[in-house]
Amino acid sequence: MDAYGVSPSSSSISEKYDVFLSFRGEDTRNNFTSHLYAALKRKKIKTYIDEESLERGDDITLSIPEAIQKAKISIIIFSKSYASSSWCLRELVQILKCRRENKRMVIPIFYEVDPSHIRKQEGSYEKAFLEHEVRFKNRIEIVKEWRAALTESADLSSWDSQVTRPDSELVDEVVEDVLKKLCSTVSSSANVVKGLIGMEKHFQQVELLLSIGTPNVRIIGLWGMGGIGKTTIANAVFGRFFSHFESCCFLKNVREESERVQEGLEKLRKKLFAKLLEEENVDLETPSSLDIINRRLKRTRVLIVLDDVSKSEQIEHLVGDGNRLFASGSRILITTRDQKVLRTKADEIETYVYQVEQLNYNEALELFNLTALNKGKPPTSDFTGLSEQAVYYTRGNPLAIKALGSDLRSLREPNREKWEMALKRFIKCPPADIRKVFKMSYDELEENEKNIFLDIACFFKGMRRDFVENVLNGCEFFASIGIDILIDKSLITTDPCGNELQMHDSLVQEQGREIVCRESNRRGERSRLWIAQDIFHVLENNDGTENIQGIFLDLFEIEIELHLQSTSFRKMHNLRLLKIHDSSYMKKDKLRLQDLQYLPHSLRYLEWHGYPLKSLPPKFNPVNLVELKMPYSQLEHLWDGVQDLIKLRGIDLSHSIHLTQSPNLSGAPNLERINLGSCTSLHEFHFPQNLNALTDLNLRYCNKLRSVRDSTIFDATYLTTLTLNGCFNLNTLPMSITRSPVSLDSSSCGITSLPSSIDCLDNLSKLSLDDSTRLANLLSCMNKLFDI
Repeated sequence: MDAYGVSPSSSSISEKYDVFLSFRGEDTRNNFTSHLYAALKRKKIKTYIDEESLERGDDITLSIPEAIQKAKISIIIFSKSYASSSWCLRELVQILKCRRENKRMVIPIFYEVDPSHIRKQEGSYEKAFLEHEVRFKNRIEIVKEWRAALTESADLSSWDSQVTRPDSELVDEVVEDVLKKLCSTVSSSANVVKGLIGMEKHFQQVELLLSIGTPNVRIIGLWGMGGIGKTTIANAVFGRFFSHFESCCFLKNVREESERVQEGLEKLRKKLFAKLLEEENVDLETPSSLDIINRRLKRTRVLIVLDDVSKSEQIEHLVGDGNRLFASGSRILITTRDQKVLRTKADEIETYVYQVEQLNYNEALELFNLTALNKGKPPTSDFTGLSEQAVYYTRGNPLAIKALGSDLRSLREPNREKWEMALKRFIKCPPADIRKVFKMSYDELEENEKNIFLDIACFFKGMRRDFVENVLNGCEFFASIGIDILIDKSLITTDPCGNELQMHDSLVQEQGREIVCRESNRRGERSRLWIAQDIFHVLENNDGTENIQGIFLDLFEIEIELHLQSTSFRKMHNLRLLKIHDSSYMKKDKLRLQDLQYLPHSLRYLEWHGYPLKSLPPKFNPVNLVELKMPYSQLEHLWDGVQDLIKLRGIDLSHSIHLTQSPNLSGAPNLERINLGSCTSLHEFHFPQNLNALTDLNLRYCNKLRSVRDSTIFDATYLTTLTLNGCFNLNTLPMSITRSPVSLDSSSCGITSLPSSIDCLDNLSKLSLDDSTRLANLLSCMNKLFDI
């Protein structure tokens, strides 16, 4: 039982308050206390004041003691007649009890009263206690308890209205004191994000970027893929710091709300300004009214969250040039999936971008166990492997983890078999809310970016960025820019070195592939084919159409032989990408092709391992080819005569053991890479004079190669690597060397001497001559090679 003679647990109050106000109503309710309460309310500090905070039907004797217990801070406003109220004194006893037992904070305010009168019960306090001693003569112990409480509270750190004047300044100082004390109760980021697994590290970084208290307006952008936790972090930051600002507003779902109704963005702007100015409606159409609003905002230090921004126009319309619109020290927090929208304001406002990364393995497993298993207990041995598999599939995305965990938890009589089935279903068809997150980002792409995205999702994930850019630039998709856009929108990523294109498997890649599958029920009418069974069906039945833009076939994934017809590709007039290979170690000849009359002129990328014919179709025009890869082929020659190869960047015919002559490449001025390694029937390599872009020439293990025609091989301006090792029958290197490669490998080569112009190789950093047993003049060249 407490000082009121009731049990606190019987109260109807269930919500915790920041502040409890104890005061004598007839002294201060309509002056100082009302001003203090209003100031606390403006700062969004939840404050208990008896008349406004009591719900209809609440018993005051039950509600107030619980409110004191649940308040983090109690403010006691000692006025002249405070002690004349036994109710106030009971509140005081309860407040001090909570201070001792529950470590609650207490702020005394001496309002127009001498603190010594409270400490010693003198003046009006002495008169009040004389009356109490008469009234409670049979309960004199309670009067002694009140006296002790007054003495104790008078010795606490306090505010005095006779020292801090006027009342307006005293109110401001008290509110600031309350804010500091409240912040100390939640100063640890662990408290703010308690229960939000993996969010503490993000919160700490964003807190540093906010740099509360420093001047200037600052934008902090939270950037990352959908479902990664950007809004969760923004919520935590807003809840922790809103009271540090004079006004605040959290605008949710900016993208959706701005597009949902006509003039949706203008409605959001009105909502934002009304919230910041604490008015129900604002007039933004009348110039004079707008001017007044702008002047008021310019004097207001604000915290704004714009959640899920998709276009720079949304930022411009809502906050404009924040430096001119809001007071110094204001902060604007923006969550977005598109980094590009944050760059548009960087020149106007101090802007920082924080990338929200996925959960690490342990965090993801903890979150999964919490959502999928009863009370978050670790899985039993039967489910351990499946839990790890689930974490792998979701790739640390909190939205995906929670969606999958909820699905598994809702299974009726869950067992291993049902879990396995649910995991497969999740990969094949994620829940609607996950698909919605992805679809919003995809729908915003332009047509070129959509094509780039689908090509990566279906074919190029895990491949080098520069290679993919070359191929897709050749498709006139402007991929060097488009890939940056996809990275900005968090649809793809690159490895830490920036070389390899990566993509979230279940959330992004599978959704991209699903878009292609929904193009048509007929496999031959889809734009891209990567499933071996689908490709087998289309090619075996000659069912291709002009809709097909790409085919990647792994022969390892088909069970029976595929018989191609000579006209299998004739209907595929728009085929850009064709790859046929076998990923197994035990290569089995599963493809049968007697003749090929047609390959589309639209091909930009042609990769065919083990190509079974002696040459490409005679009518094939390689004018659009960017990359040609035909290793382990049966080619004897590639094509006849000079071809227009203006787009060709790379050619790989390695291990084509029947190739007797190098292809005519004089029509390929932009060619950068040639790989004829292990072409063991190649007798002669003809080096055209116009290959000035060539960087890498590989003739390794061409053991019948006797000459490299045309000594201008070293005139290639950008040649960095020349590999000739294993060319046993190559006797000499070109004599005239005017420019040098960086790396020259002539090990196990048949050369008998180095050219006299070896001293011209100014850029040569590596020269390999291992097992070149016929080399005679090495010693005479040593003085020229000491820097290599």
